[in-house]
Amino acid sequence: MNKKGFSLSELLVVIAIVAIITVIAVPSVITINKNINKRMYSDKVDKIVAAAELYATNNPDIFNGTDEVRIKVSELLVKDYLKQDVAKGESNCKNSSADGCVIDPRDNSSMNNKEVVIRKKTVGVVAEFDPKDDGSKTVEGTTLVEQVCDGFDKNLFVGKWGPEDNDKCKCGKDSNGVTGIYKLDATGAVDTSSPVQACIIAGSDPNNWLKYDGVEWRVLGLYNIHNDGRRLSAKMITHQTVDVQ
Repeated sequence: MNKKGFSLSELLVVIAIVAIITVIAVPSVITINKNINKRMYSDKVDKIVAAAELYATNNPDIFNGTDEVRIKVSELLVKDYLKQDVAKGESNCKNSSADGCVIDPRDNSSMNNKEVVIRKKTVGVVAEFDPKDDGSKTVEGTTLVEQVCDGFDKNLFVGKWGPEDNDKCKCGKDSNGVTGIYKLDATGAVDTSSPVQACIIAGSDPNNWLKYDGVEWRVLGLYNIHNDGRRLSAKMITHQTVDVQ
């Protein structure tokens, strides 16, 4: 009886084919799993947002006179507005203030410390999960005017001193280091030889805003009401309730 097996070349061909299939299939499986986890994460976020809105609707006192409040996912767990995915003490649920944790399906990490921002509206409330500040609205400075000027420097605010589109202005410092409001030249640079009395915010974003002293403000303009460049004033409005002392 003749017994015939695979030759070395045939085995190599089979191994090569299996390797090619593996190279093609494994990334596809990984991609599919990632997409599934993303959908699961999106569903989880929707549940957290719905739970936060229900929580705020049932407990309006959490606003404490303001129009916006931040809460953690763990608070929704403690108040029984969310169900835990794993119990406290699990490897991905250490040091939890709740009895368990809500888990991010993308990396199996706890979501308990993620924040939900809840805002009052004319009718009802609206929640936003873990809002990120991408830096486009991050301003710096000790005083309010310094923060507004920093907003100009970072091109968050676009100011106009006149009716024409090219009548633009922003904060700047003269040769003595004094902050003032100036026109922009043809290149877009601050022209410290051309001061103006007011720089009105005229950006395409209707919500030119910054946070100051815990309150969200929409900046309307910067004004040199004393005409000396040393005491600039900012005009702002807010939709939040502010205590005036």
